[in-house]
Parts: sequence; C-alpha cells; structure tokens
Amino acid sequence: MHPAVLQPASAQLEDSLSPAWHPPTRRQLALFLLVGLLVLFCRLPRLLLQGRVFAEEGTTYLRYAWNATPLRAFLAPHQGYYSLLDNLVALVAARLLPLSATALFFTWIAAAVQLLLLFLAVECEAFRTPLERWLTLFALLLVAPNLETWLSLENCQSILAVAAAVILISSTRRLFVLRAATLLLGALTSITAVPLIPLFWLRVWQQRSRRAVVFALSITLPALLQGAVLFHAIRTGDRPISSHQFRVLVAYISSRVIALPLTTGRGAQYFGRFLFEHSGMSWMLTLYATSAVLLLLGFLLFRQTSRAALFLFFGALLSSTFDWYGCFSCTYNRLPISSGGEGRYFFAANAMLLLALLLAATRATPRWISRAAAILFAWLMVTGTFHYTRMRPYLNDYPAWQPQVRRWQLDERQPIFIAPAFWKTNPLYLTHQHPNRTDLPANAYDSLAARRFDN
Repeated sequence: MHPAVLQPASAQLEDSLSPAWHPPTRRQLALFLLVGLLVLFCRLPRLLLQGRVFAEEGTTYLRYAWNATPLRAFLAPHQGYYSLLDNLVALVAARLLPLSATALFFTWIAAAVQLLLLFLAVECEAFRTPLERWLTLFALLLVAPNLETWLSLENCQSILAVAAAVILISSTRRLFVLRAATLLLGALTSITAVPLIPLFWLRVWQQRSRRAVVFALSITLPALLQGAVLFHAIRTGDRPISSHQFRVLVAYISSRVIALPLTTGRGAQYFGRFLFEHSGMSWMLTLYATSAVLLLLGFLLFRQTSRAALFLFFGALLSSTFDWYGCFSCTYNRLPISSGGEGRYFFAANAMLLLALLLAATRATPRWISRAAAILFAWLMVTGTFHYTRMRPYLNDYPAWQPQVRRWQLDERQPIFIAPAFWKTNPLYLTHQHPNRTDLPANAYDSLAARRFDN
C-alpha cells in the first residue's frame, strides 16, 4: 500500500512536519500570484481596467450603505444571511470613496479574495511539489463553473468556502493567524462554509491540538450568528423552503457537479432536458442509484489517496447539499432551459472535488487508479478552459460605470444600470446626499423580499 495511506491522519494533514516538504520560495510565490492575476485579467481585461458592480452588489449592499446610517449598514443582514465582506466594502465605497471609484473598488476587492485563495492553495502542505502547486492554481482558476464567481464581490462567499476547505487540509503550524482570520471572514460573510464545520471538529478530535480548536471555533461561532439570521428569514417567509423537492435536489446537484464539469453548459442543458422529459419514477430511481454508485466510487478512490483527499470529498458532498438551498431558481421546470446558470452554488463543491482528484492523480494506489484520476482531472481542466473562454461575451454584457456616474453627478434622478444586462429592470437610484435613515429595514432592498422603502 502507498506510504501516504499508512500515515496517521494528523501526519497527512500536517505535511509541513515532513522533511521532504518545503514551502514555496518568495520568488516562486510571487510568480504563482502574478500568473494567477494574469489569468484573471486575460479573460476580460475590461473588468479590472474599468470595474463592475454586479446585481445585488449595487441594488442591495451599495444602496443600503448609501441610504442607511453607517452603523446600521455595517450590521444589517441581507438576503437571509449576514455578509461582513459585502457590508464593509459597500460601506467604504459609499462613505469614503467617490462613486466613480466604486466599480473598480468592488472588482479589485474580488480579485484580492481570489488571489488570497490562490495564496492559501499554493502554501497548502497537501500540495508538495511545484507541479502540484501549478496544477492547483490552474484548477482553482479554471474549474467549471467559474463564470459567476469570476471577479464578483457578491460571489466571493463561494471563493471563501473553498479557502476554508484548503485550510481544512493545511497545517495549523504555519500561517496560523492568516488562516484563522480567513475562516472567520468566510464564516461572517456567508453560510457557504457552514457544511465544513463537522470536518473541522473531526480534525480537532484526531489531532487534539489547541490550534485546531481555534480553527474550528473560527468557523463555528460565526455560524451560530448566521444560523440565527437564516432561521429568522425562514420564519418570516423571506427564504421559503416549501418549494424545494428532493428530486430537484438530486437532479440539480447531478447536473451541476457531474454533467456541467464533464460536458460544459451544453451538456448540462441536454442532461436537464432529458430529466425533465423523463421524470417518471423509473428514471428517477436510476438517477438515485447512479448517484449512489458514484458516491461509493468516489469514497473508494479518495480512501486510497490520502486523508486530505477524503476530507475534500466529504466537504464537496456536504457543500453541494447545503448550498443548493440558496438556489431559489433551481426548480424542476428550469432544468431544460438552463445551460449552467446558478453554478455559483456548486462552485465550492466542484473546486473541492477537482483538488481531491489532483491528490488522487499524484497519491492514489495502485498506479492504474492514479492514472485514471489523472485522465479525469485533465478532462475537467479542458472543459473548464472551454467554459473560461466560451462565456467571455456574457461577462462583457453590461453597461459602463463611469459615464453613468457622470450623468448622475449632473442630475441625481438619472438611473445607474448595473451588471448583468438583464438587471436593467432594477436600476440603481441614489441621492447626492446620504439620507442616513435609521428606520430602514434590513431587507428593504433585498431581491428576495421584493420590497422597496424609498423616500
């Protein structure tokens, strides 16, 4: 059996203890991050040169920070959860920066979060060689679906969930403060990191170290706050749960975690259309049975790899099941017309699985298993690259920010349209002076509540 399998769990997640492991040098690290920034830039240079305000980034977070008092804007939960990153960035943009700088500020903060993930990944002790680190970097940049999380402030929550998974398989002896702070930020920014909590406490039980306890508490304590906010939103009807059905859960997860990465958006659409047109019990049972077989095969594969790969596998399963709840448009009737949308809800699961496959390709035994994992990893990178290039026109379909702000500066009644293009039905209206309202409900501009409290 492969030596990695014989090592205790703590050793497999603490590869920095091995004399064969060395962290990347500063020069290597700078090169990794430079290449990562170039990949972010080359997909659509306009994004980093001009900036973009996307959907609820503007109509919910920026608008609320503009109209409410600063303290209220900082503490207000939106969309059924609390987002520290979105609230803080929107507040800085609304109160400290000129409105003309908002789009660039939002986009570069999103780029910084994605570079933070890349930094944590190439510094992760589970990836030992320069080749593994390069593959890790490109896997996180090209994993499909990578469209909706690309340089989007609002969708940084999915990036931070993957960062939490990387920290889960990293050492507690290096970069301790940065890793604990990232876990805290991720848990205070959304509930997407919540599914990983049991795995962090499992690691505490295995390692019995104080630093592992700090990691677990850094993600658990904010989750208690997020849970209270979420349950309140469910109770008040802001986030209904009655529309969700079990068959939609299995159908959408299989579509976004299997069909989409393997076949890109067109294949996912064909898969969804088939499920919609053959929704009888026999086909549903076949889907359930196939899913169960794939789960078993995945477990056997990563069990032959390392404890880190197994942690990533279970993290992906928990993430896809939990984060699916946020996808309110994921209904059975939408399957035949959706070619990969709502992929942000499954980005974390796909990224974790791709990293687990990378570990399998370099660690699994016997050799034929590692070769099969390498072939599958390579294919997923090909489809992710195709997704990266094919969806570029969609990313570019939004109005420029600066000309609209100049018109608004002359007349505050001028609307400001934001990305994506179909969001033109919900333009942004701001006053030249901040209203500083103390009576503005937290969900005043939430798209879920569909309510408006304007002067």
